[in-house]
Amino acid sequence: MKKRNIFGLFMAAALTLFATSCGKADDREGFASMELTPENALTITEFMEHDATAAYPMTLSIALVDGQIVVRGGECHPVLDQVPQQNTFATEATIADYGKTGSLKSVKEIPTTGYTTSVAPQEEHGYVVKAVAKGNLNAYNNPAIHDPADLYVRIYIEEATENGYTIRYQYPFVVED
Repeated sequence: MKKRNIFGLFMAAALTLFATSCGKADDREGFASMELTPENALTITEFMEHDATAAYPMTLSIALVDGQIVVRGGECHPVLDQVPQQNTFATEATIADYGKTGSLKSVKEIPTTGYTTSVAPQEEHGYVVKAVAKGNLNAYNNPAIHDPADLYVRIYIEEATENGYTIRYQYPFVVED
């Protein structure tokens, strides 16, 4: 009888050790981190890795402005010779609060509603930024000359700091099956 109790205690201790070793630190691995402050924005400049055949890249910024997370689109010039180089193409950016999550990995899907240009930052909340190309090149029905696909960025606020928030982020955010 005592041998079973000792074995049971040993197994319970081993399971506890295993469960605690796979905590939040594992959820941080592989994701970039930064302090988002009024002076330090997350800027994505001329990005097109998510759609390498697009006619132009996307540019946007995610900043802390007056206590709000504010997203703004930018403008880029085309990268294809078939499109006049003097043209500029805009990116429109919006953000949605995904809600309270345990980590960046917990942001597992792209919201279909709730997007706006600014949100109130909250610790342990996830957010999804949606960047949409506004060049309207897809209207020409030429597969060789097209707008970039929508770009998604997922963000997680770990904690408040003296000047802003420590965040983890990933782009392009692609929902895994």
